[in-house]
Order: sequence, then structure tokens, then C-alpha cells
Amino acid sequence: MFEYFENNYPWNLAVVTALGMGAVASDVDTACRPLRAVADGDVGRSSAAWADAWSSLAERLRRQARRDESEHHRRSAGEKYLRGALYLLMAERALRCVAIGRKNYLFAGSDAGGRRAAAMYSLIESAKLNGLNPQHYLTDLLARIADHPARRIAELLPWNWQPADTARAAA
Repeated sequence: MFEYFENNYPWNLAVVTALGMGAVASDVDTACRPLRAVADGDVGRSSAAWADAWSSLAERLRRQARRDESEHHRRSAGEKYLRGALYLLMAERALRCVAIGRKNYLFAGSDAGGRRAAAMYSLIESAKLNGLNPQHYLTDLLARIADHPARRIAELLPWNWQPADTARAAA
């Protein structure tokens, strides 16, 4: 498989999907080149950058399509609108996990289940905002919390957290 991003399989899959659906390689390069610097970084920031890059590309095509339409070049305008819609789909991929979560939380089972889900979602998003890999953070947190003194619980919050296993945190 073609790999534009060295360590980001979902983004590589999205790029290959876009190319397979009719994206223009130069457009994909325009959207993805600035993203290479953030592809391995903070999930929250990189997802926002992904959505912004593809949305701005779609907006540029929309403006070009309107110009073509005003000059009565309908086929060219239609092709640009179609590609712009494809690029908006790529932008929405970054927001998919939030939308799926919102839908699933309607069926938490009970008020207590809904509160637990909200607490977990807040903890995961806080980890992302602090530049942590949520899976590594939660794995370490669950392994340590039972033996951790209650008076030092603040050390385990995402903004204070230091991994016990530095090799795992770096991965």
C-alpha cells in the first residue's frame, strides 16, 4: 500500500481511499504535505489539522467551481464540486469518533452508565489535549491506581502524569 504518512495507518488508508475515489494526486499532496509534521503528534491537534487541510482544499475547489459555473463551463464546475465533496468526506473522517461516541452514549443503559461513559470520555479527551496517547495513559493508570496513595492521586491526572514504564510511553 502507498504510504504518505510513515506511522499513521488511518491517514494512509484515507489517502489511498481518496485517490481510489478520484482525488487528484496534486490536491492530495497539497492537503497532506503540511500534515506530515503533525501526523505522529497529539491526536487532538493532528485530527483538527487533518480536517482543516482537507476542508480548505474543498473550499478552494468550491470557489473555482463557482467561477467555472459563472463562465458556463458546467462540466468543469461539476467535476470540481464532486472532488470538493470527496475532500469534505476526508475532512469528516477526523471527527468520526466523536460522532460515533455521541450516538452510542444515547444507549448507556442507565444514568449511572451515562455518567461513567462521560467520565471516561472526558479522561480520554483530557489525555489527548495534554499530548498523551490515551491507550498508553489508561493502561498505565489502571495498572498503578490500586497501589497509588490517595493523597497523591493528582499525580495521575493527565496534566501531571509521568509514565511508570518510559519505554511504553515513548512508543
